[in-house]
Amino acid sequence: AYIDREWRYVRANATYLDWLGREPGQLVGQRLDDVLDAGQLATMRPNARRALRGEHVCYRTTLDHRRLGRRDVEVTLLPDEDVGGTVNGFFAIINDCSAD
Repeated sequence: AYIDREWRYVRANATYLDWLGREPGQLVGQRLDDVLDAGQLATMRPNARRALRGEHVCYRTTLDHRRLGRRDVEVTLLPDEDVGGTVNGFFAIINDCSAD
């Protein structure tokens, strides 16, 4: 997914949408605060702030997948910097690390 400086979803691929149990029209334009639950926000917010300062962030956590239940995941947040160094947003990449 790609989240802009205003904490809004700009785009998300089908796998990310499936994690959240959302359709494309239900996510784009929405703020993180309106999509993620309080627990997810508590973990994501400080890491998103770091990414918006230009830091490459990687952390492990658990997420509830709508069909698969609780999953161990690695989340990578990659800042999107323009040529002048301004961070316009970040890419969020989620890898499922659960042993099935």
